[in-house]
Amino acid sequence: MYAAPSAPRRRGPRNDVAIYSPFASGYYDRAAPQGGGAELQMMMLARELASRGWRTAHIVFPVADPVELAEPAPELSEREPYHGYDAGLAALIAAAAIWRALRRADARVYIVRGSAVYVAVVAAFCKVHRRRLVF
Repeated sequence: MYAAPSAPRRRGPRNDVAIYSPFASGYYDRAAPQGGGAELQMMMLARELASRGWRTAHIVFPVADPVELAEPAPELSEREPYHGYDAGLAALIAAAAIWRALRRADARVYIVRGSAVYVAVVAAFCKVHRRRLVF
């Protein structure tokens, strides 16, 4: 018996670009306070890339009450919330949460803005997984 071929599997990452900006969640959540200028810029960039046809993931903290976005909209890829860890393990726990969020976003290019330790985690992720980084 002949089986019809299934749709071709897409090779490579699911998204074209992922933006790591967890505090931008406030711009997608009615229940959360909005972020500052950097978060606003990253939200605007994510929405513009999506509107131009790029498969875009925006890595943000969890969104409790999502705002309705006009399509096409970026995929929200939630990063685990920060819980104020004990000082000794804080960096490792935070780095693991960032790494998992980047892996879930599954993009060819990762965009990060800022000057904190998370930039090093994103850079290491991109190096290990042979992905592009825009800083």
